[in-house]
Amino acid sequence: MIDPITAIGLVGNTLQFIDFGCKLFEGARSIQKSAKGATAEDESLDDTLEVLTTLTSKLKPPGIEIPQNKDEMALYRLAKNCQDLSADIQDVLKRDRATNPKSKRQRVLAVTKSTFHSNKKRELKRRLDDCRSQLELQLVHLNRYPTPISRC
Repeated sequence: MIDPITAIGLVGNTLQFIDFGCKLFEGARSIQKSAKGATAEDESLDDTLEVLTTLTSKLKPPGIEIPQNKDEMALYRLAKNCQDLSADIQDVLKRDRATNPKSKRQRVLAVTKSTFHSNKKRELKRRLDDCRSQLELQLVHLNRYPTPISRC
């Protein structure tokens, strides 16, 4: 006869296994349909990061090597931090991609890696969101209180 607590534990473990299997199956199907060999969530994140990287690179106008004041220096530093965090997340996303999205083995491996790295991606995304919020605040500050142009 099975102890009731053991039975509850067995049912719980079985449900976790079924949940993981469903996520694995959904992720593998998503990778098969993907152009980049990644889950739909990772592909969307990668697209967003590309746009963010492009926008932050435009914050430093060409030809200006040294920021004019402390506010501009803070803006450029925040933009660089956003670019660095974006690059870190994109590195994780690249490692999680299936090299051959048509291969079942590669799809399962990619979903497993993506699941394994989900905490790291979540933490990097949180840090990027914080950086982006600070960047927005700095841009609002610069637009509201522009610094006078020095005349020679």
